[in-house]
Amino acid sequence: MSICGDTDPMADNGVMIGGVPLENVLIFILLFFVFIFAGNLCYALVRRALDPVLPRGSARFSAALVQYAVIFTGIYFSALVILDFDLTAFSASLGILSIVVAFSSAQIIQNVLAGLLIAVNRPIRLEEWIAVGGAPETGIVRVKDIALTTTTLRGQNGRLVTMPNSALLNTKIVNYTRSGFIRVRLAFIMPRTIPVERVSALVLAAADREPEILPNVWGEQKSLFDSLLQLPSMRRLYAETVDLSLLSPKVLVSGAGPDTLTLSIGFWIQRIDHRDEILSSFLLAILSSLEEEGITGVQIREDTSA
Repeated sequence: MSICGDTDPMADNGVMIGGVPLENVLIFILLFFVFIFAGNLCYALVRRALDPVLPRGSARFSAALVQYAVIFTGIYFSALVILDFDLTAFSASLGILSIVVAFSSAQIIQNVLAGLLIAVNRPIRLEEWIAVGGAPETGIVRVKDIALTTTTLRGQNGRLVTMPNSALLNTKIVNYTRSGFIRVRLAFIMPRTIPVERVSALVLAAADREPEILPNVWGEQKSLFDSLLQLPSMRRLYAETVDLSLLSPKVLVSGAGPDTLTLSIGFWIQRIDHRDEILSSFLLAILSSLEEEGITGVQIREDTSA
């Protein structure tokens, strides 16, 4: 209502939210998305510049710092200048943002938040070997890139898998690099007429000759493994003394039929990226030993049941 010909300030300013014009609130929301885009663009440019001169982990970490700095600095100064850091207007802006997110970009924001959590908690790092659960399972893959919304994985067959960060954070991750070794199992299906002790001795002797099968490590590598096995997380798994003998290959009878027996050998390897080569070398050594002893009719396959 005007008095003595004066106009109402509220009428001139239009709709106000906590003392801030509505158009300022809308501008802040627009800038919010602009700075997220700018942060992603800076990440890509910094990675392109640093990848040739720095290790990938360092390049990614530096690019992520620039990315988050651009995003948070931009949002901070937008709120400071445009909203004058009015808490009511800022809350209203977040409320409008939440409505927009609910209808159009909820998954994007979830992936961004998941990316931030991965950057802070670091359950995985570049070049680590992992396996991701869920459906479908990835098998053993290597982490090649961790971006704000997605993570890129490369399988042993060369296949690239791009996973949303929110899906990665909400599923089971097995980190083989940090565990230091991986277990492989082979099943031997053989006639009952062949002595079990004879085949077991041949298989264990072949494993003992294979330098890539644990506990066949020496020098500095042995010291590293001893330190790894003394970690509290490892010691809690075993009641007895924890040492490299726990990783010795073991042969057990895992199945029996009317005319056949199934033996299972479990062994551990360290070089996950050379898993197929190590397995092939071990199989050739076993086949050679069986042939020298005149043992035939043994079928060997990898046991993936556990």
